[in-house]
Formats: sequence, C-alpha cells, structure tokens
Amino acid sequence: MKLRKLILTALSLIILVTFAACGEEAPKDEAEPKESQDVEGEIEQDVVAVVNGEEIMYEELSQTKEQLAFQMQMPIDQLEEQDDEMMNELRDMAMEELIGGTLLAQEAEAEGLTPDEEEVEKNLEQYTAQFGESEEEIEENLAQEDLTMEDLREDVTQSLMITEIMDEKIEVDEDVDVSEEEVREVYQQQQAQMQMMMGEKEEDADLPDFEDLEEEERQEMEEMAEQQKIQQLEHEKLMEYIDELREEGEVEVKI
Repeated sequence: MKLRKLILTALSLIILVTFAACGEEAPKDEAEPKESQDVEGEIEQDVVAVVNGEEIMYEELSQTKEQLAFQMQMPIDQLEEQDDEMMNELRDMAMEELIGGTLLAQEAEAEGLTPDEEEVEKNLEQYTAQFGESEEEIEENLAQEDLTMEDLREDVTQSLMITEIMDEKIEVDEDVDVSEEEVREVYQQQQAQMQMMMGEKEEDADLPDFEDLEEEERQEMEEMAEQQKIQQLEHEKLMEYIDELREEGEVEVKI
C-alpha cells in the first residue's frame, strides 16, 4: 500500500486520507510518465501540475483517478479499453480535485488552522491499525512502504486542516424545501441501488411504487432529498471558493 490523500469529490464533500495499492499500471489512454532528472541528480516521476509552487505528481493523479472510478462504480479496466472520452473526463476530474485539495490545504495553513491533538491521535490510530497491532509491527510494515509514523501524522493533520477550513468557509442555509418530484427522484435512486444489490431486474424486484409508500417511508425519503440538496449547495459554494483561491494563486497544469 502507499499513503496518499483523496481530495474532495463532488458527491461527498469529505476529505479523506486513504491508502491505495502500489504497483498500479498507468492508464492506457495516457502516456507512461517519463523519468526526469532534478538538479541534484535524483530520479523523479513527471510533475503533472504545480499549485503555488507545490508539485502534484503523476502517481497522485493516477491513484485519484482510480479511486474516483471505484467510488462511481465504474470498471476502470473496461473504460481504458472501450471509452477514451470517459477516461479523459475522469482524468480531468481527478486533476481538478487534486488542485482544489492542494489549494484548500495551503489556505488552511496560511490561516493557521491547527486540529486538536486529541483528534489527530484518534484518526492516526484508525490508520495505523491497518499496518499492525504492536508499535514494532506497525513501524516495520510502514518501513516496507517507505513510510514513517511522521508521514502518517502529517497527512492526517493536513486532512483535518482542510476539513476545518471547509467548515469555516462553506456555510449554507440548511432550511431547504424539496418538491415532490425531488423526493420521487431520491426514491428512484434508492430503488436502483436496491435492484443492483439484489441483482434483479426492475420488473422482477418486489419494490413498492412511490405512491404506495407508507407515511414513515415517504418522510424518510423527504429527509434524504433535503440532505442531498444541502450537499449540492455546499458543493456549489465550495467550488466557488476554490475558484477564488485559484484566481488569486498560480496554477500550472502540465498535461
């Protein structure tokens, strides 16, 4: 596994620290990254973007793209073979998320946002549990991945800083109204997910029509529709804020 940050997605608005499998091949619709020589003679992968002087590497883009495909339940192997246009869209989405997340992290640092140490430790424990139980086992497994506890702590801290600046800057009125059509759409989404989980066709699935829902079930769908609308409003404001940071800074995309 290799440590990396998953920058926010349009669906969740949540910044997560995730772990991705190493040794992944580059997508077939993109050129394999060349190796370049830095001023000290060390070999490094291609830089795909620079955000206010901070480099984003090809490996980060590749990992983020694959994570997005997984979240969206899109089989990336099939996309690579059959849909160049969708792969390009997925790459662009991953790039925008990496740039946006980097801008947010930089702004959080500039404003001196520091997460509570207790919260850092709590999150750190969750991630280190994936590397073993004892401190010695964790350190050995981290070393095999060329990582240290300090790497993990830094990543968790930055992730929490991004969450803090989002909480501070992104505010929306949560008193929203939803139409019956919006509630119906949410129910249809739930139906589709249930049918997928059960592996049944629509005509074979024993699911009630929207009009036949009990009052309690309809209320639940309405609450879900309200939450979905709030998340959409939050995402729109977040994108506006990231656009402002981008205009104020210097962003260079190299691919």
